[in-house]
Amino acid sequence: MNSLLMVIISFAAFGLAYVFYGTFISRKLFGVNPDRKTPAHEKSDGIDYVPTRKFILFGHHFVSIAGVTPMVGPAIAIIWGWMPALLWVVFGSIFIGGVHDFGSLLISVRREGRSIGDITGSLISPGTRFVMLMIFFFLLLVVIALFAFIIADLLVRFPASVLTIWIQVPIAIFFGWIIYKKKWNLILWSLISLVVLLSSFWGSYSLEIHTGFIADITARAGPYALGIWIIVLLVYVFFASTLPVHRLLQPRDYINSYLLYVSMAAILLGVVFAHPNMAAPALSDSVPKGTPPLLPLLFVTIACGAVSGFHSLVSSGTSSKQINNEKDALFIGYGAMILEAIVGVLAIAAVAAGLGAEKLKETFASYGGSTMGTNAFIQGGGQLIMQFASHVGLGSIITIGIAEVFISIVIICFAGTTLDTATRIQRYVITEIGSTFKAKAFENRYVATTIAVGTAAMLAFSHGWQSQTANYLWQVFGTINQLLAAMILLIVTVYLKKTGKNIAYTFIPMLFLLVITAWAMIWKITSMLRGFKTENIILIVIGVSALILESFVVIFGAKTLFKKEASEK
Repeated sequence: MNSLLMVIISFAAFGLAYVFYGTFISRKLFGVNPDRKTPAHEKSDGIDYVPTRKFILFGHHFVSIAGVTPMVGPAIAIIWGWMPALLWVVFGSIFIGGVHDFGSLLISVRREGRSIGDITGSLISPGTRFVMLMIFFFLLLVVIALFAFIIADLLVRFPASVLTIWIQVPIAIFFGWIIYKKKWNLILWSLISLVVLLSSFWGSYSLEIHTGFIADITARAGPYALGIWIIVLLVYVFFASTLPVHRLLQPRDYINSYLLYVSMAAILLGVVFAHPNMAAPALSDSVPKGTPPLLPLLFVTIACGAVSGFHSLVSSGTSSKQINNEKDALFIGYGAMILEAIVGVLAIAAVAAGLGAEKLKETFASYGGSTMGTNAFIQGGGQLIMQFASHVGLGSIITIGIAEVFISIVIICFAGTTLDTATRIQRYVITEIGSTFKAKAFENRYVATTIAVGTAAMLAFSHGWQSQTANYLWQVFGTINQLLAAMILLIVTVYLKKTGKNIAYTFIPMLFLLVITAWAMIWKITSMLRGFKTENIILIVIGVSALILESFVVIFGAKTLFKKEASEK
């Protein structure tokens, strides 16, 4: 199959889904009311509750939920063939992921911007509130450790990205100041910020700064370079997640959204101009030894490209506190999920078509988890950008080295936004857990953030300084992530029942996710027990705990769901 045809069909499906199914979900199923006051206005505090323009919030929300998973997850899944990955990304995002994201966002907006875990206590039972918060804690713990590891690994392997990544921080702070304090033109300064960011990359690469002092520092650090970067990143997110959201987090995410749009456009233009055929098989008849089974691991490997429980934490953790009007929920909730799925489709095209047959065979000669997926996307995306550049006469300027470093910068930036947001949300979760035990100290954002960062550091270094840690964390992250998505769909289903609406649109996806992800978690736990290593104890404990907590929520959720009671409006 030709990659361009695959992209056209997928994009058409997404467009039709947004216009028809998304509008139906918004207006008919949830009854969006633009006249209802949102928490951003009711509880405005200038720190977390900040009424935000629709497009700025979309940028923040999109890059927070996207991260690297829609790029890396589908890239890993190509090992089983491109067709299963494509079908799950397209249909999963339309009928499950988009509904999950929109539902969790709107419910939080209608419940004072409270987190979905906190809301669980009033929708199901007080006991399930604490259980859901603990599931959130475990997921965010894995997310912070995993994404710190991925970023650190890329900073070590692509030193040309270092200057651009860190110069983004002062750019974002300045951008936030001129937009919120000076009220200057949003679009103009967005473009100026993007140009400055890209210029820093081009200048750094052209002047070979990465081959000078950055390379020297990395060489001196030797095997400790990875761990040092992890520590630096965790120190950074401590400060980033305690600052007011509009000072750094929100403007940085917004600027990053433009960076992703540029990279997506470049890869898409590569598909349009070169339109290579899919070199990977539609369905692999054999996979390397050590590769997990397609069922059930496909669904948790792709993760955020189709549906993600983490999205509900962003929706109810930060976005619901900033949404200006209920009518924006369709664009921000459902729309951002569809755009993330588009990233997933482009990742499939980059790897399955962009790499070419020989490179595909070499890349997937053995199963390498997230590291394999990251490398495949960087190389495949770089090849498509190169092919586009060649077709427009820029082949002598945009080399494969520049293209691959650019893709690595995009991945780092998006992993960084997820890292920032996850740490901030983990602070909220720790505070809410503390309120259960009336622990006043947890209300202090510095105390809560210290716990968030400290526990993530312990998990990140549980395998020492080895790069394999990310591969262990990826599968556990994907499984807990999808288990949480099933739980959120259960909560949304209970909400719909209580408001007298048709629950089929969330109940059926919830059952599917519940079965497939519980199966995946049991497989992962048993596989770690079969090849038991002492360094996996923490991951085994997290996995078993997540299954037990999930069972508790399912039991009490089912009781609430099938109990006869008057509906609430």
